[in-house]
Amino acid sequence: MTKYRALFLFVVTLAFGAAPFLSEPFRGYPAGSFPVDILRPSIQPSGYAFSIWGLIYLWLAVFAAGFRNVFGVAI
Repeated sequence: MTKYRALFLFVVTLAFGAAPFLSEPFRGYPAGSFPVDILRPSIQPSGYAFSIWGLIYLWLAVFAAGFRNVFGVAI
């Protein structure tokens, strides 16, 4: 059973990592969908603020690789 769990975790990790490359990028909402028209928002996150996702994906991959080692399961 543990071998199947490790294999499932590995497959799900690969799918999670591949999803951003396989889906259409988010370009934001259309301007007409907001109730108030704001030309220049006062607060807007910088691009580097989203780099945390790189660390999240890396940690997920490390955990998935370590999961099989903790339980002594070879994939």
